[in-house]
Amino acid sequence: MLDVALTFAGIGWEPEIRGALTVVLASTVLMGSVWLLLATNTGIRLGSLIALAGFFGWMFLMGLVWWLYGIGYVGSTPTWVFEELAFDDEIAADIRVDDVEQIVSTDGQPRAIDLVRQYGDDDLLDELDFVDEAEITVRLTEANDALPADDPRKLDDAALADSIDQAIDDAGRRNEQLSLTQLAAVAPDVIDQALAAGQIRTGDWRLVDAGEAGEAQTAATAALLEQGTFTTANDYVFVNAFQQGGKPRRTDNSIWNRFTNRVERLVTITHPPNYIVVQVQQALVKETPIGGTPAFTEADPTQPVINVVLVREIGDRRLLPALVTIVSFLFFAATALLLHLRDRNFAETEEAYAIAGA
Repeated sequence: MLDVALTFAGIGWEPEIRGALTVVLASTVLMGSVWLLLATNTGIRLGSLIALAGFFGWMFLMGLVWWLYGIGYVGSTPTWVFEELAFDDEIAADIRVDDVEQIVSTDGQPRAIDLVRQYGDDDLLDELDFVDEAEITVRLTEANDALPADDPRKLDDAALADSIDQAIDDAGRRNEQLSLTQLAAVAPDVIDQALAAGQIRTGDWRLVDAGEAGEAQTAATAALLEQGTFTTANDYVFVNAFQQGGKPRRTDNSIWNRFTNRVERLVTITHPPNYIVVQVQQALVKETPIGGTPAFTEADPTQPVINVVLVREIGDRRLLPALVTIVSFLFFAATALLLHLRDRNFAETEEAYAIAGA
């Protein structure tokens, strides 16, 4: 008796087991009660057949919704898979992805901050190319004054001035470190003007903004750590990201382009290879003085840019819902056919008895 009590007590603390038991119990009570009512009113065979027809009909409708919207009981989701590494100072002869050399070298690309200064308006310049020295001075001074006199982090006037100068210098260099991918996320019109002027050269590739590149950067981090290229994610800085392939994309947001793009994607039955290249560069090793402001992560310009080539694995998100829908429809059609044949046989038998009685 004690063993049984301990077992149930253990189940109560296991949310996975408790959740599974809840689903099983609820399904048994709900569907079992319906089957019990049908069986007591129509007989076990007919009641079971009606219950099965209703169950598979409901599963068919639910599976159809899962299939259309990609929700519910789904398969693996699309993800970026590591393909290979390429360095900007040397390209392997056996590189598997074509045209990577078009974007490998960063020497020919303009700096993002220079494009901001050339094409950006006053608001964009204030956001990306401005260092508020007064705000930095006030913030660090107030933080230092708030520390107790015996706190080892408290700085004297000379050290505080050095810390303020370092913070101002870091803020200016952080603006200089702006990448084209980051700029594409906040000011895509500037990127469009630079592309139209031929300042940004990507060949057959497309510059990806920071928002779209987030998932690929996560996959690139996992690949770099797994390959042993870097020890931690703080050892490098993301530079740019470029994409090539996949299904046709919209070139603008006009109604005609939306329509033609939808038609092109619809008639493209296969999934062309979709590649993305995430560029990273080793970070400078910096030491933060005691009480000083932590320096931002800055790329080391003497180190080569590492190009992490990833390919899109489309997965099978809708495969399982499709199988559920098809199998449920077949079982529903079979049970519905059996019900129809039974009703027709009953009608023929009743008609035969009526003729015999007449």
